[in-house]
Amino acid sequence: MGVLAVVASTAMNAFDQRDAAQERILSIERIGSETEALQIEFLMARRDEKDFLLRKMAKYVDRHTASMDNMDQGFHVLSEHLNELPEMADAVVACQNYRSTFKNTALYLALL
Repeated sequence: MGVLAVVASTAMNAFDQRDAAQERILSIERIGSETEALQIEFLMARRDEKDFLLRKMAKYVDRHTASMDNMDQGFHVLSEHLNELPEMADAVVACQNYRSTFKNTALYLALL
């Protein structure tokens, strides 16, 4: 009976470890997916910035704002997984500064 209890306990422990590993793998996959989405949104924001600077049309400011809003949401999702990384805070601040600088530039150019 004692051997059976040890085997059962070991099996339960192995199942718990497997479940924890699967959960961590899914979390890593979500992080990778969200990071890729952030990269794409940033590239879109840069594209909208360049289009605005070339054409001076308000629709590109709106598109830029939408891309930056999507990035804010992406950072929020990532922060649930990576809140212990100081780079996350630096990236969020850098994006906020970029957003603010673009907005000020757009306002200035609209006055010209």
